[in-house]
Amino acid sequence: EAATGLAKQLKALHALPNAQQYREQAVGLLEQIVFERRRTVGETHPATITAVNNLALGLHANGDAEAASVLFAEVHKARRATLGESHPSTLAVAAKLGQLQASKGQHADAEATLRATLEGRRRTHGEESEATIRSLLSLANAINAQPEREAEAEALYREALDTCRAVLGVAHELTLIALNNLGCLLQASGTKE
Repeated sequence: EAATGLAKQLKALHALPNAQQYREQAVGLLEQIVFERRRTVGETHPATITAVNNLALGLHANGDAEAASVLFAEVHKARRATLGESHPSTLAVAAKLGQLQASKGQHADAEATLRATLEGRRRTHGEESEATIRSLLSLANAINAQPEREAEAEALYREALDTCRAVLGVAHELTLIALNNLGCLLQASGTKE
């Protein structure tokens, strides 16, 4: 998806000299695109929805999680209405929204969004897809951030790790992320693997 490429480009801006200036310019350009899309093709046109998603990615990369969260919620609502609950684009923006909700400490909202995303990806992609595994890890992270929920997070990390090892292999990026997250949880709780 084009938004994934944009997200990578925005991340690359962080490494450049004057990165903040470039990110601010990028957000300004993305705002212009959203304005023009809304004016020329309307609020619900797929190009407008994509432009709003790209602006949300830009704002998030620029550190404005609050504004990004509002726009991701707008995109999620529009994609649910136009593409349906289980469309990969709907689920992708739901995952991003849930992660932002978790980072802002909105635990109940984040958990509900991430659980729905995980179930949607299980239905559409299957248990063993990378998208499903990423959703499982995001849910585990959100639950792990809540006091007294370490056991539930541990079970989710173990499920993700087992799936990763079986499907992707021991050296895959997601396997290593699942292993790291589980290890950090166990270390913090004083449990030894």
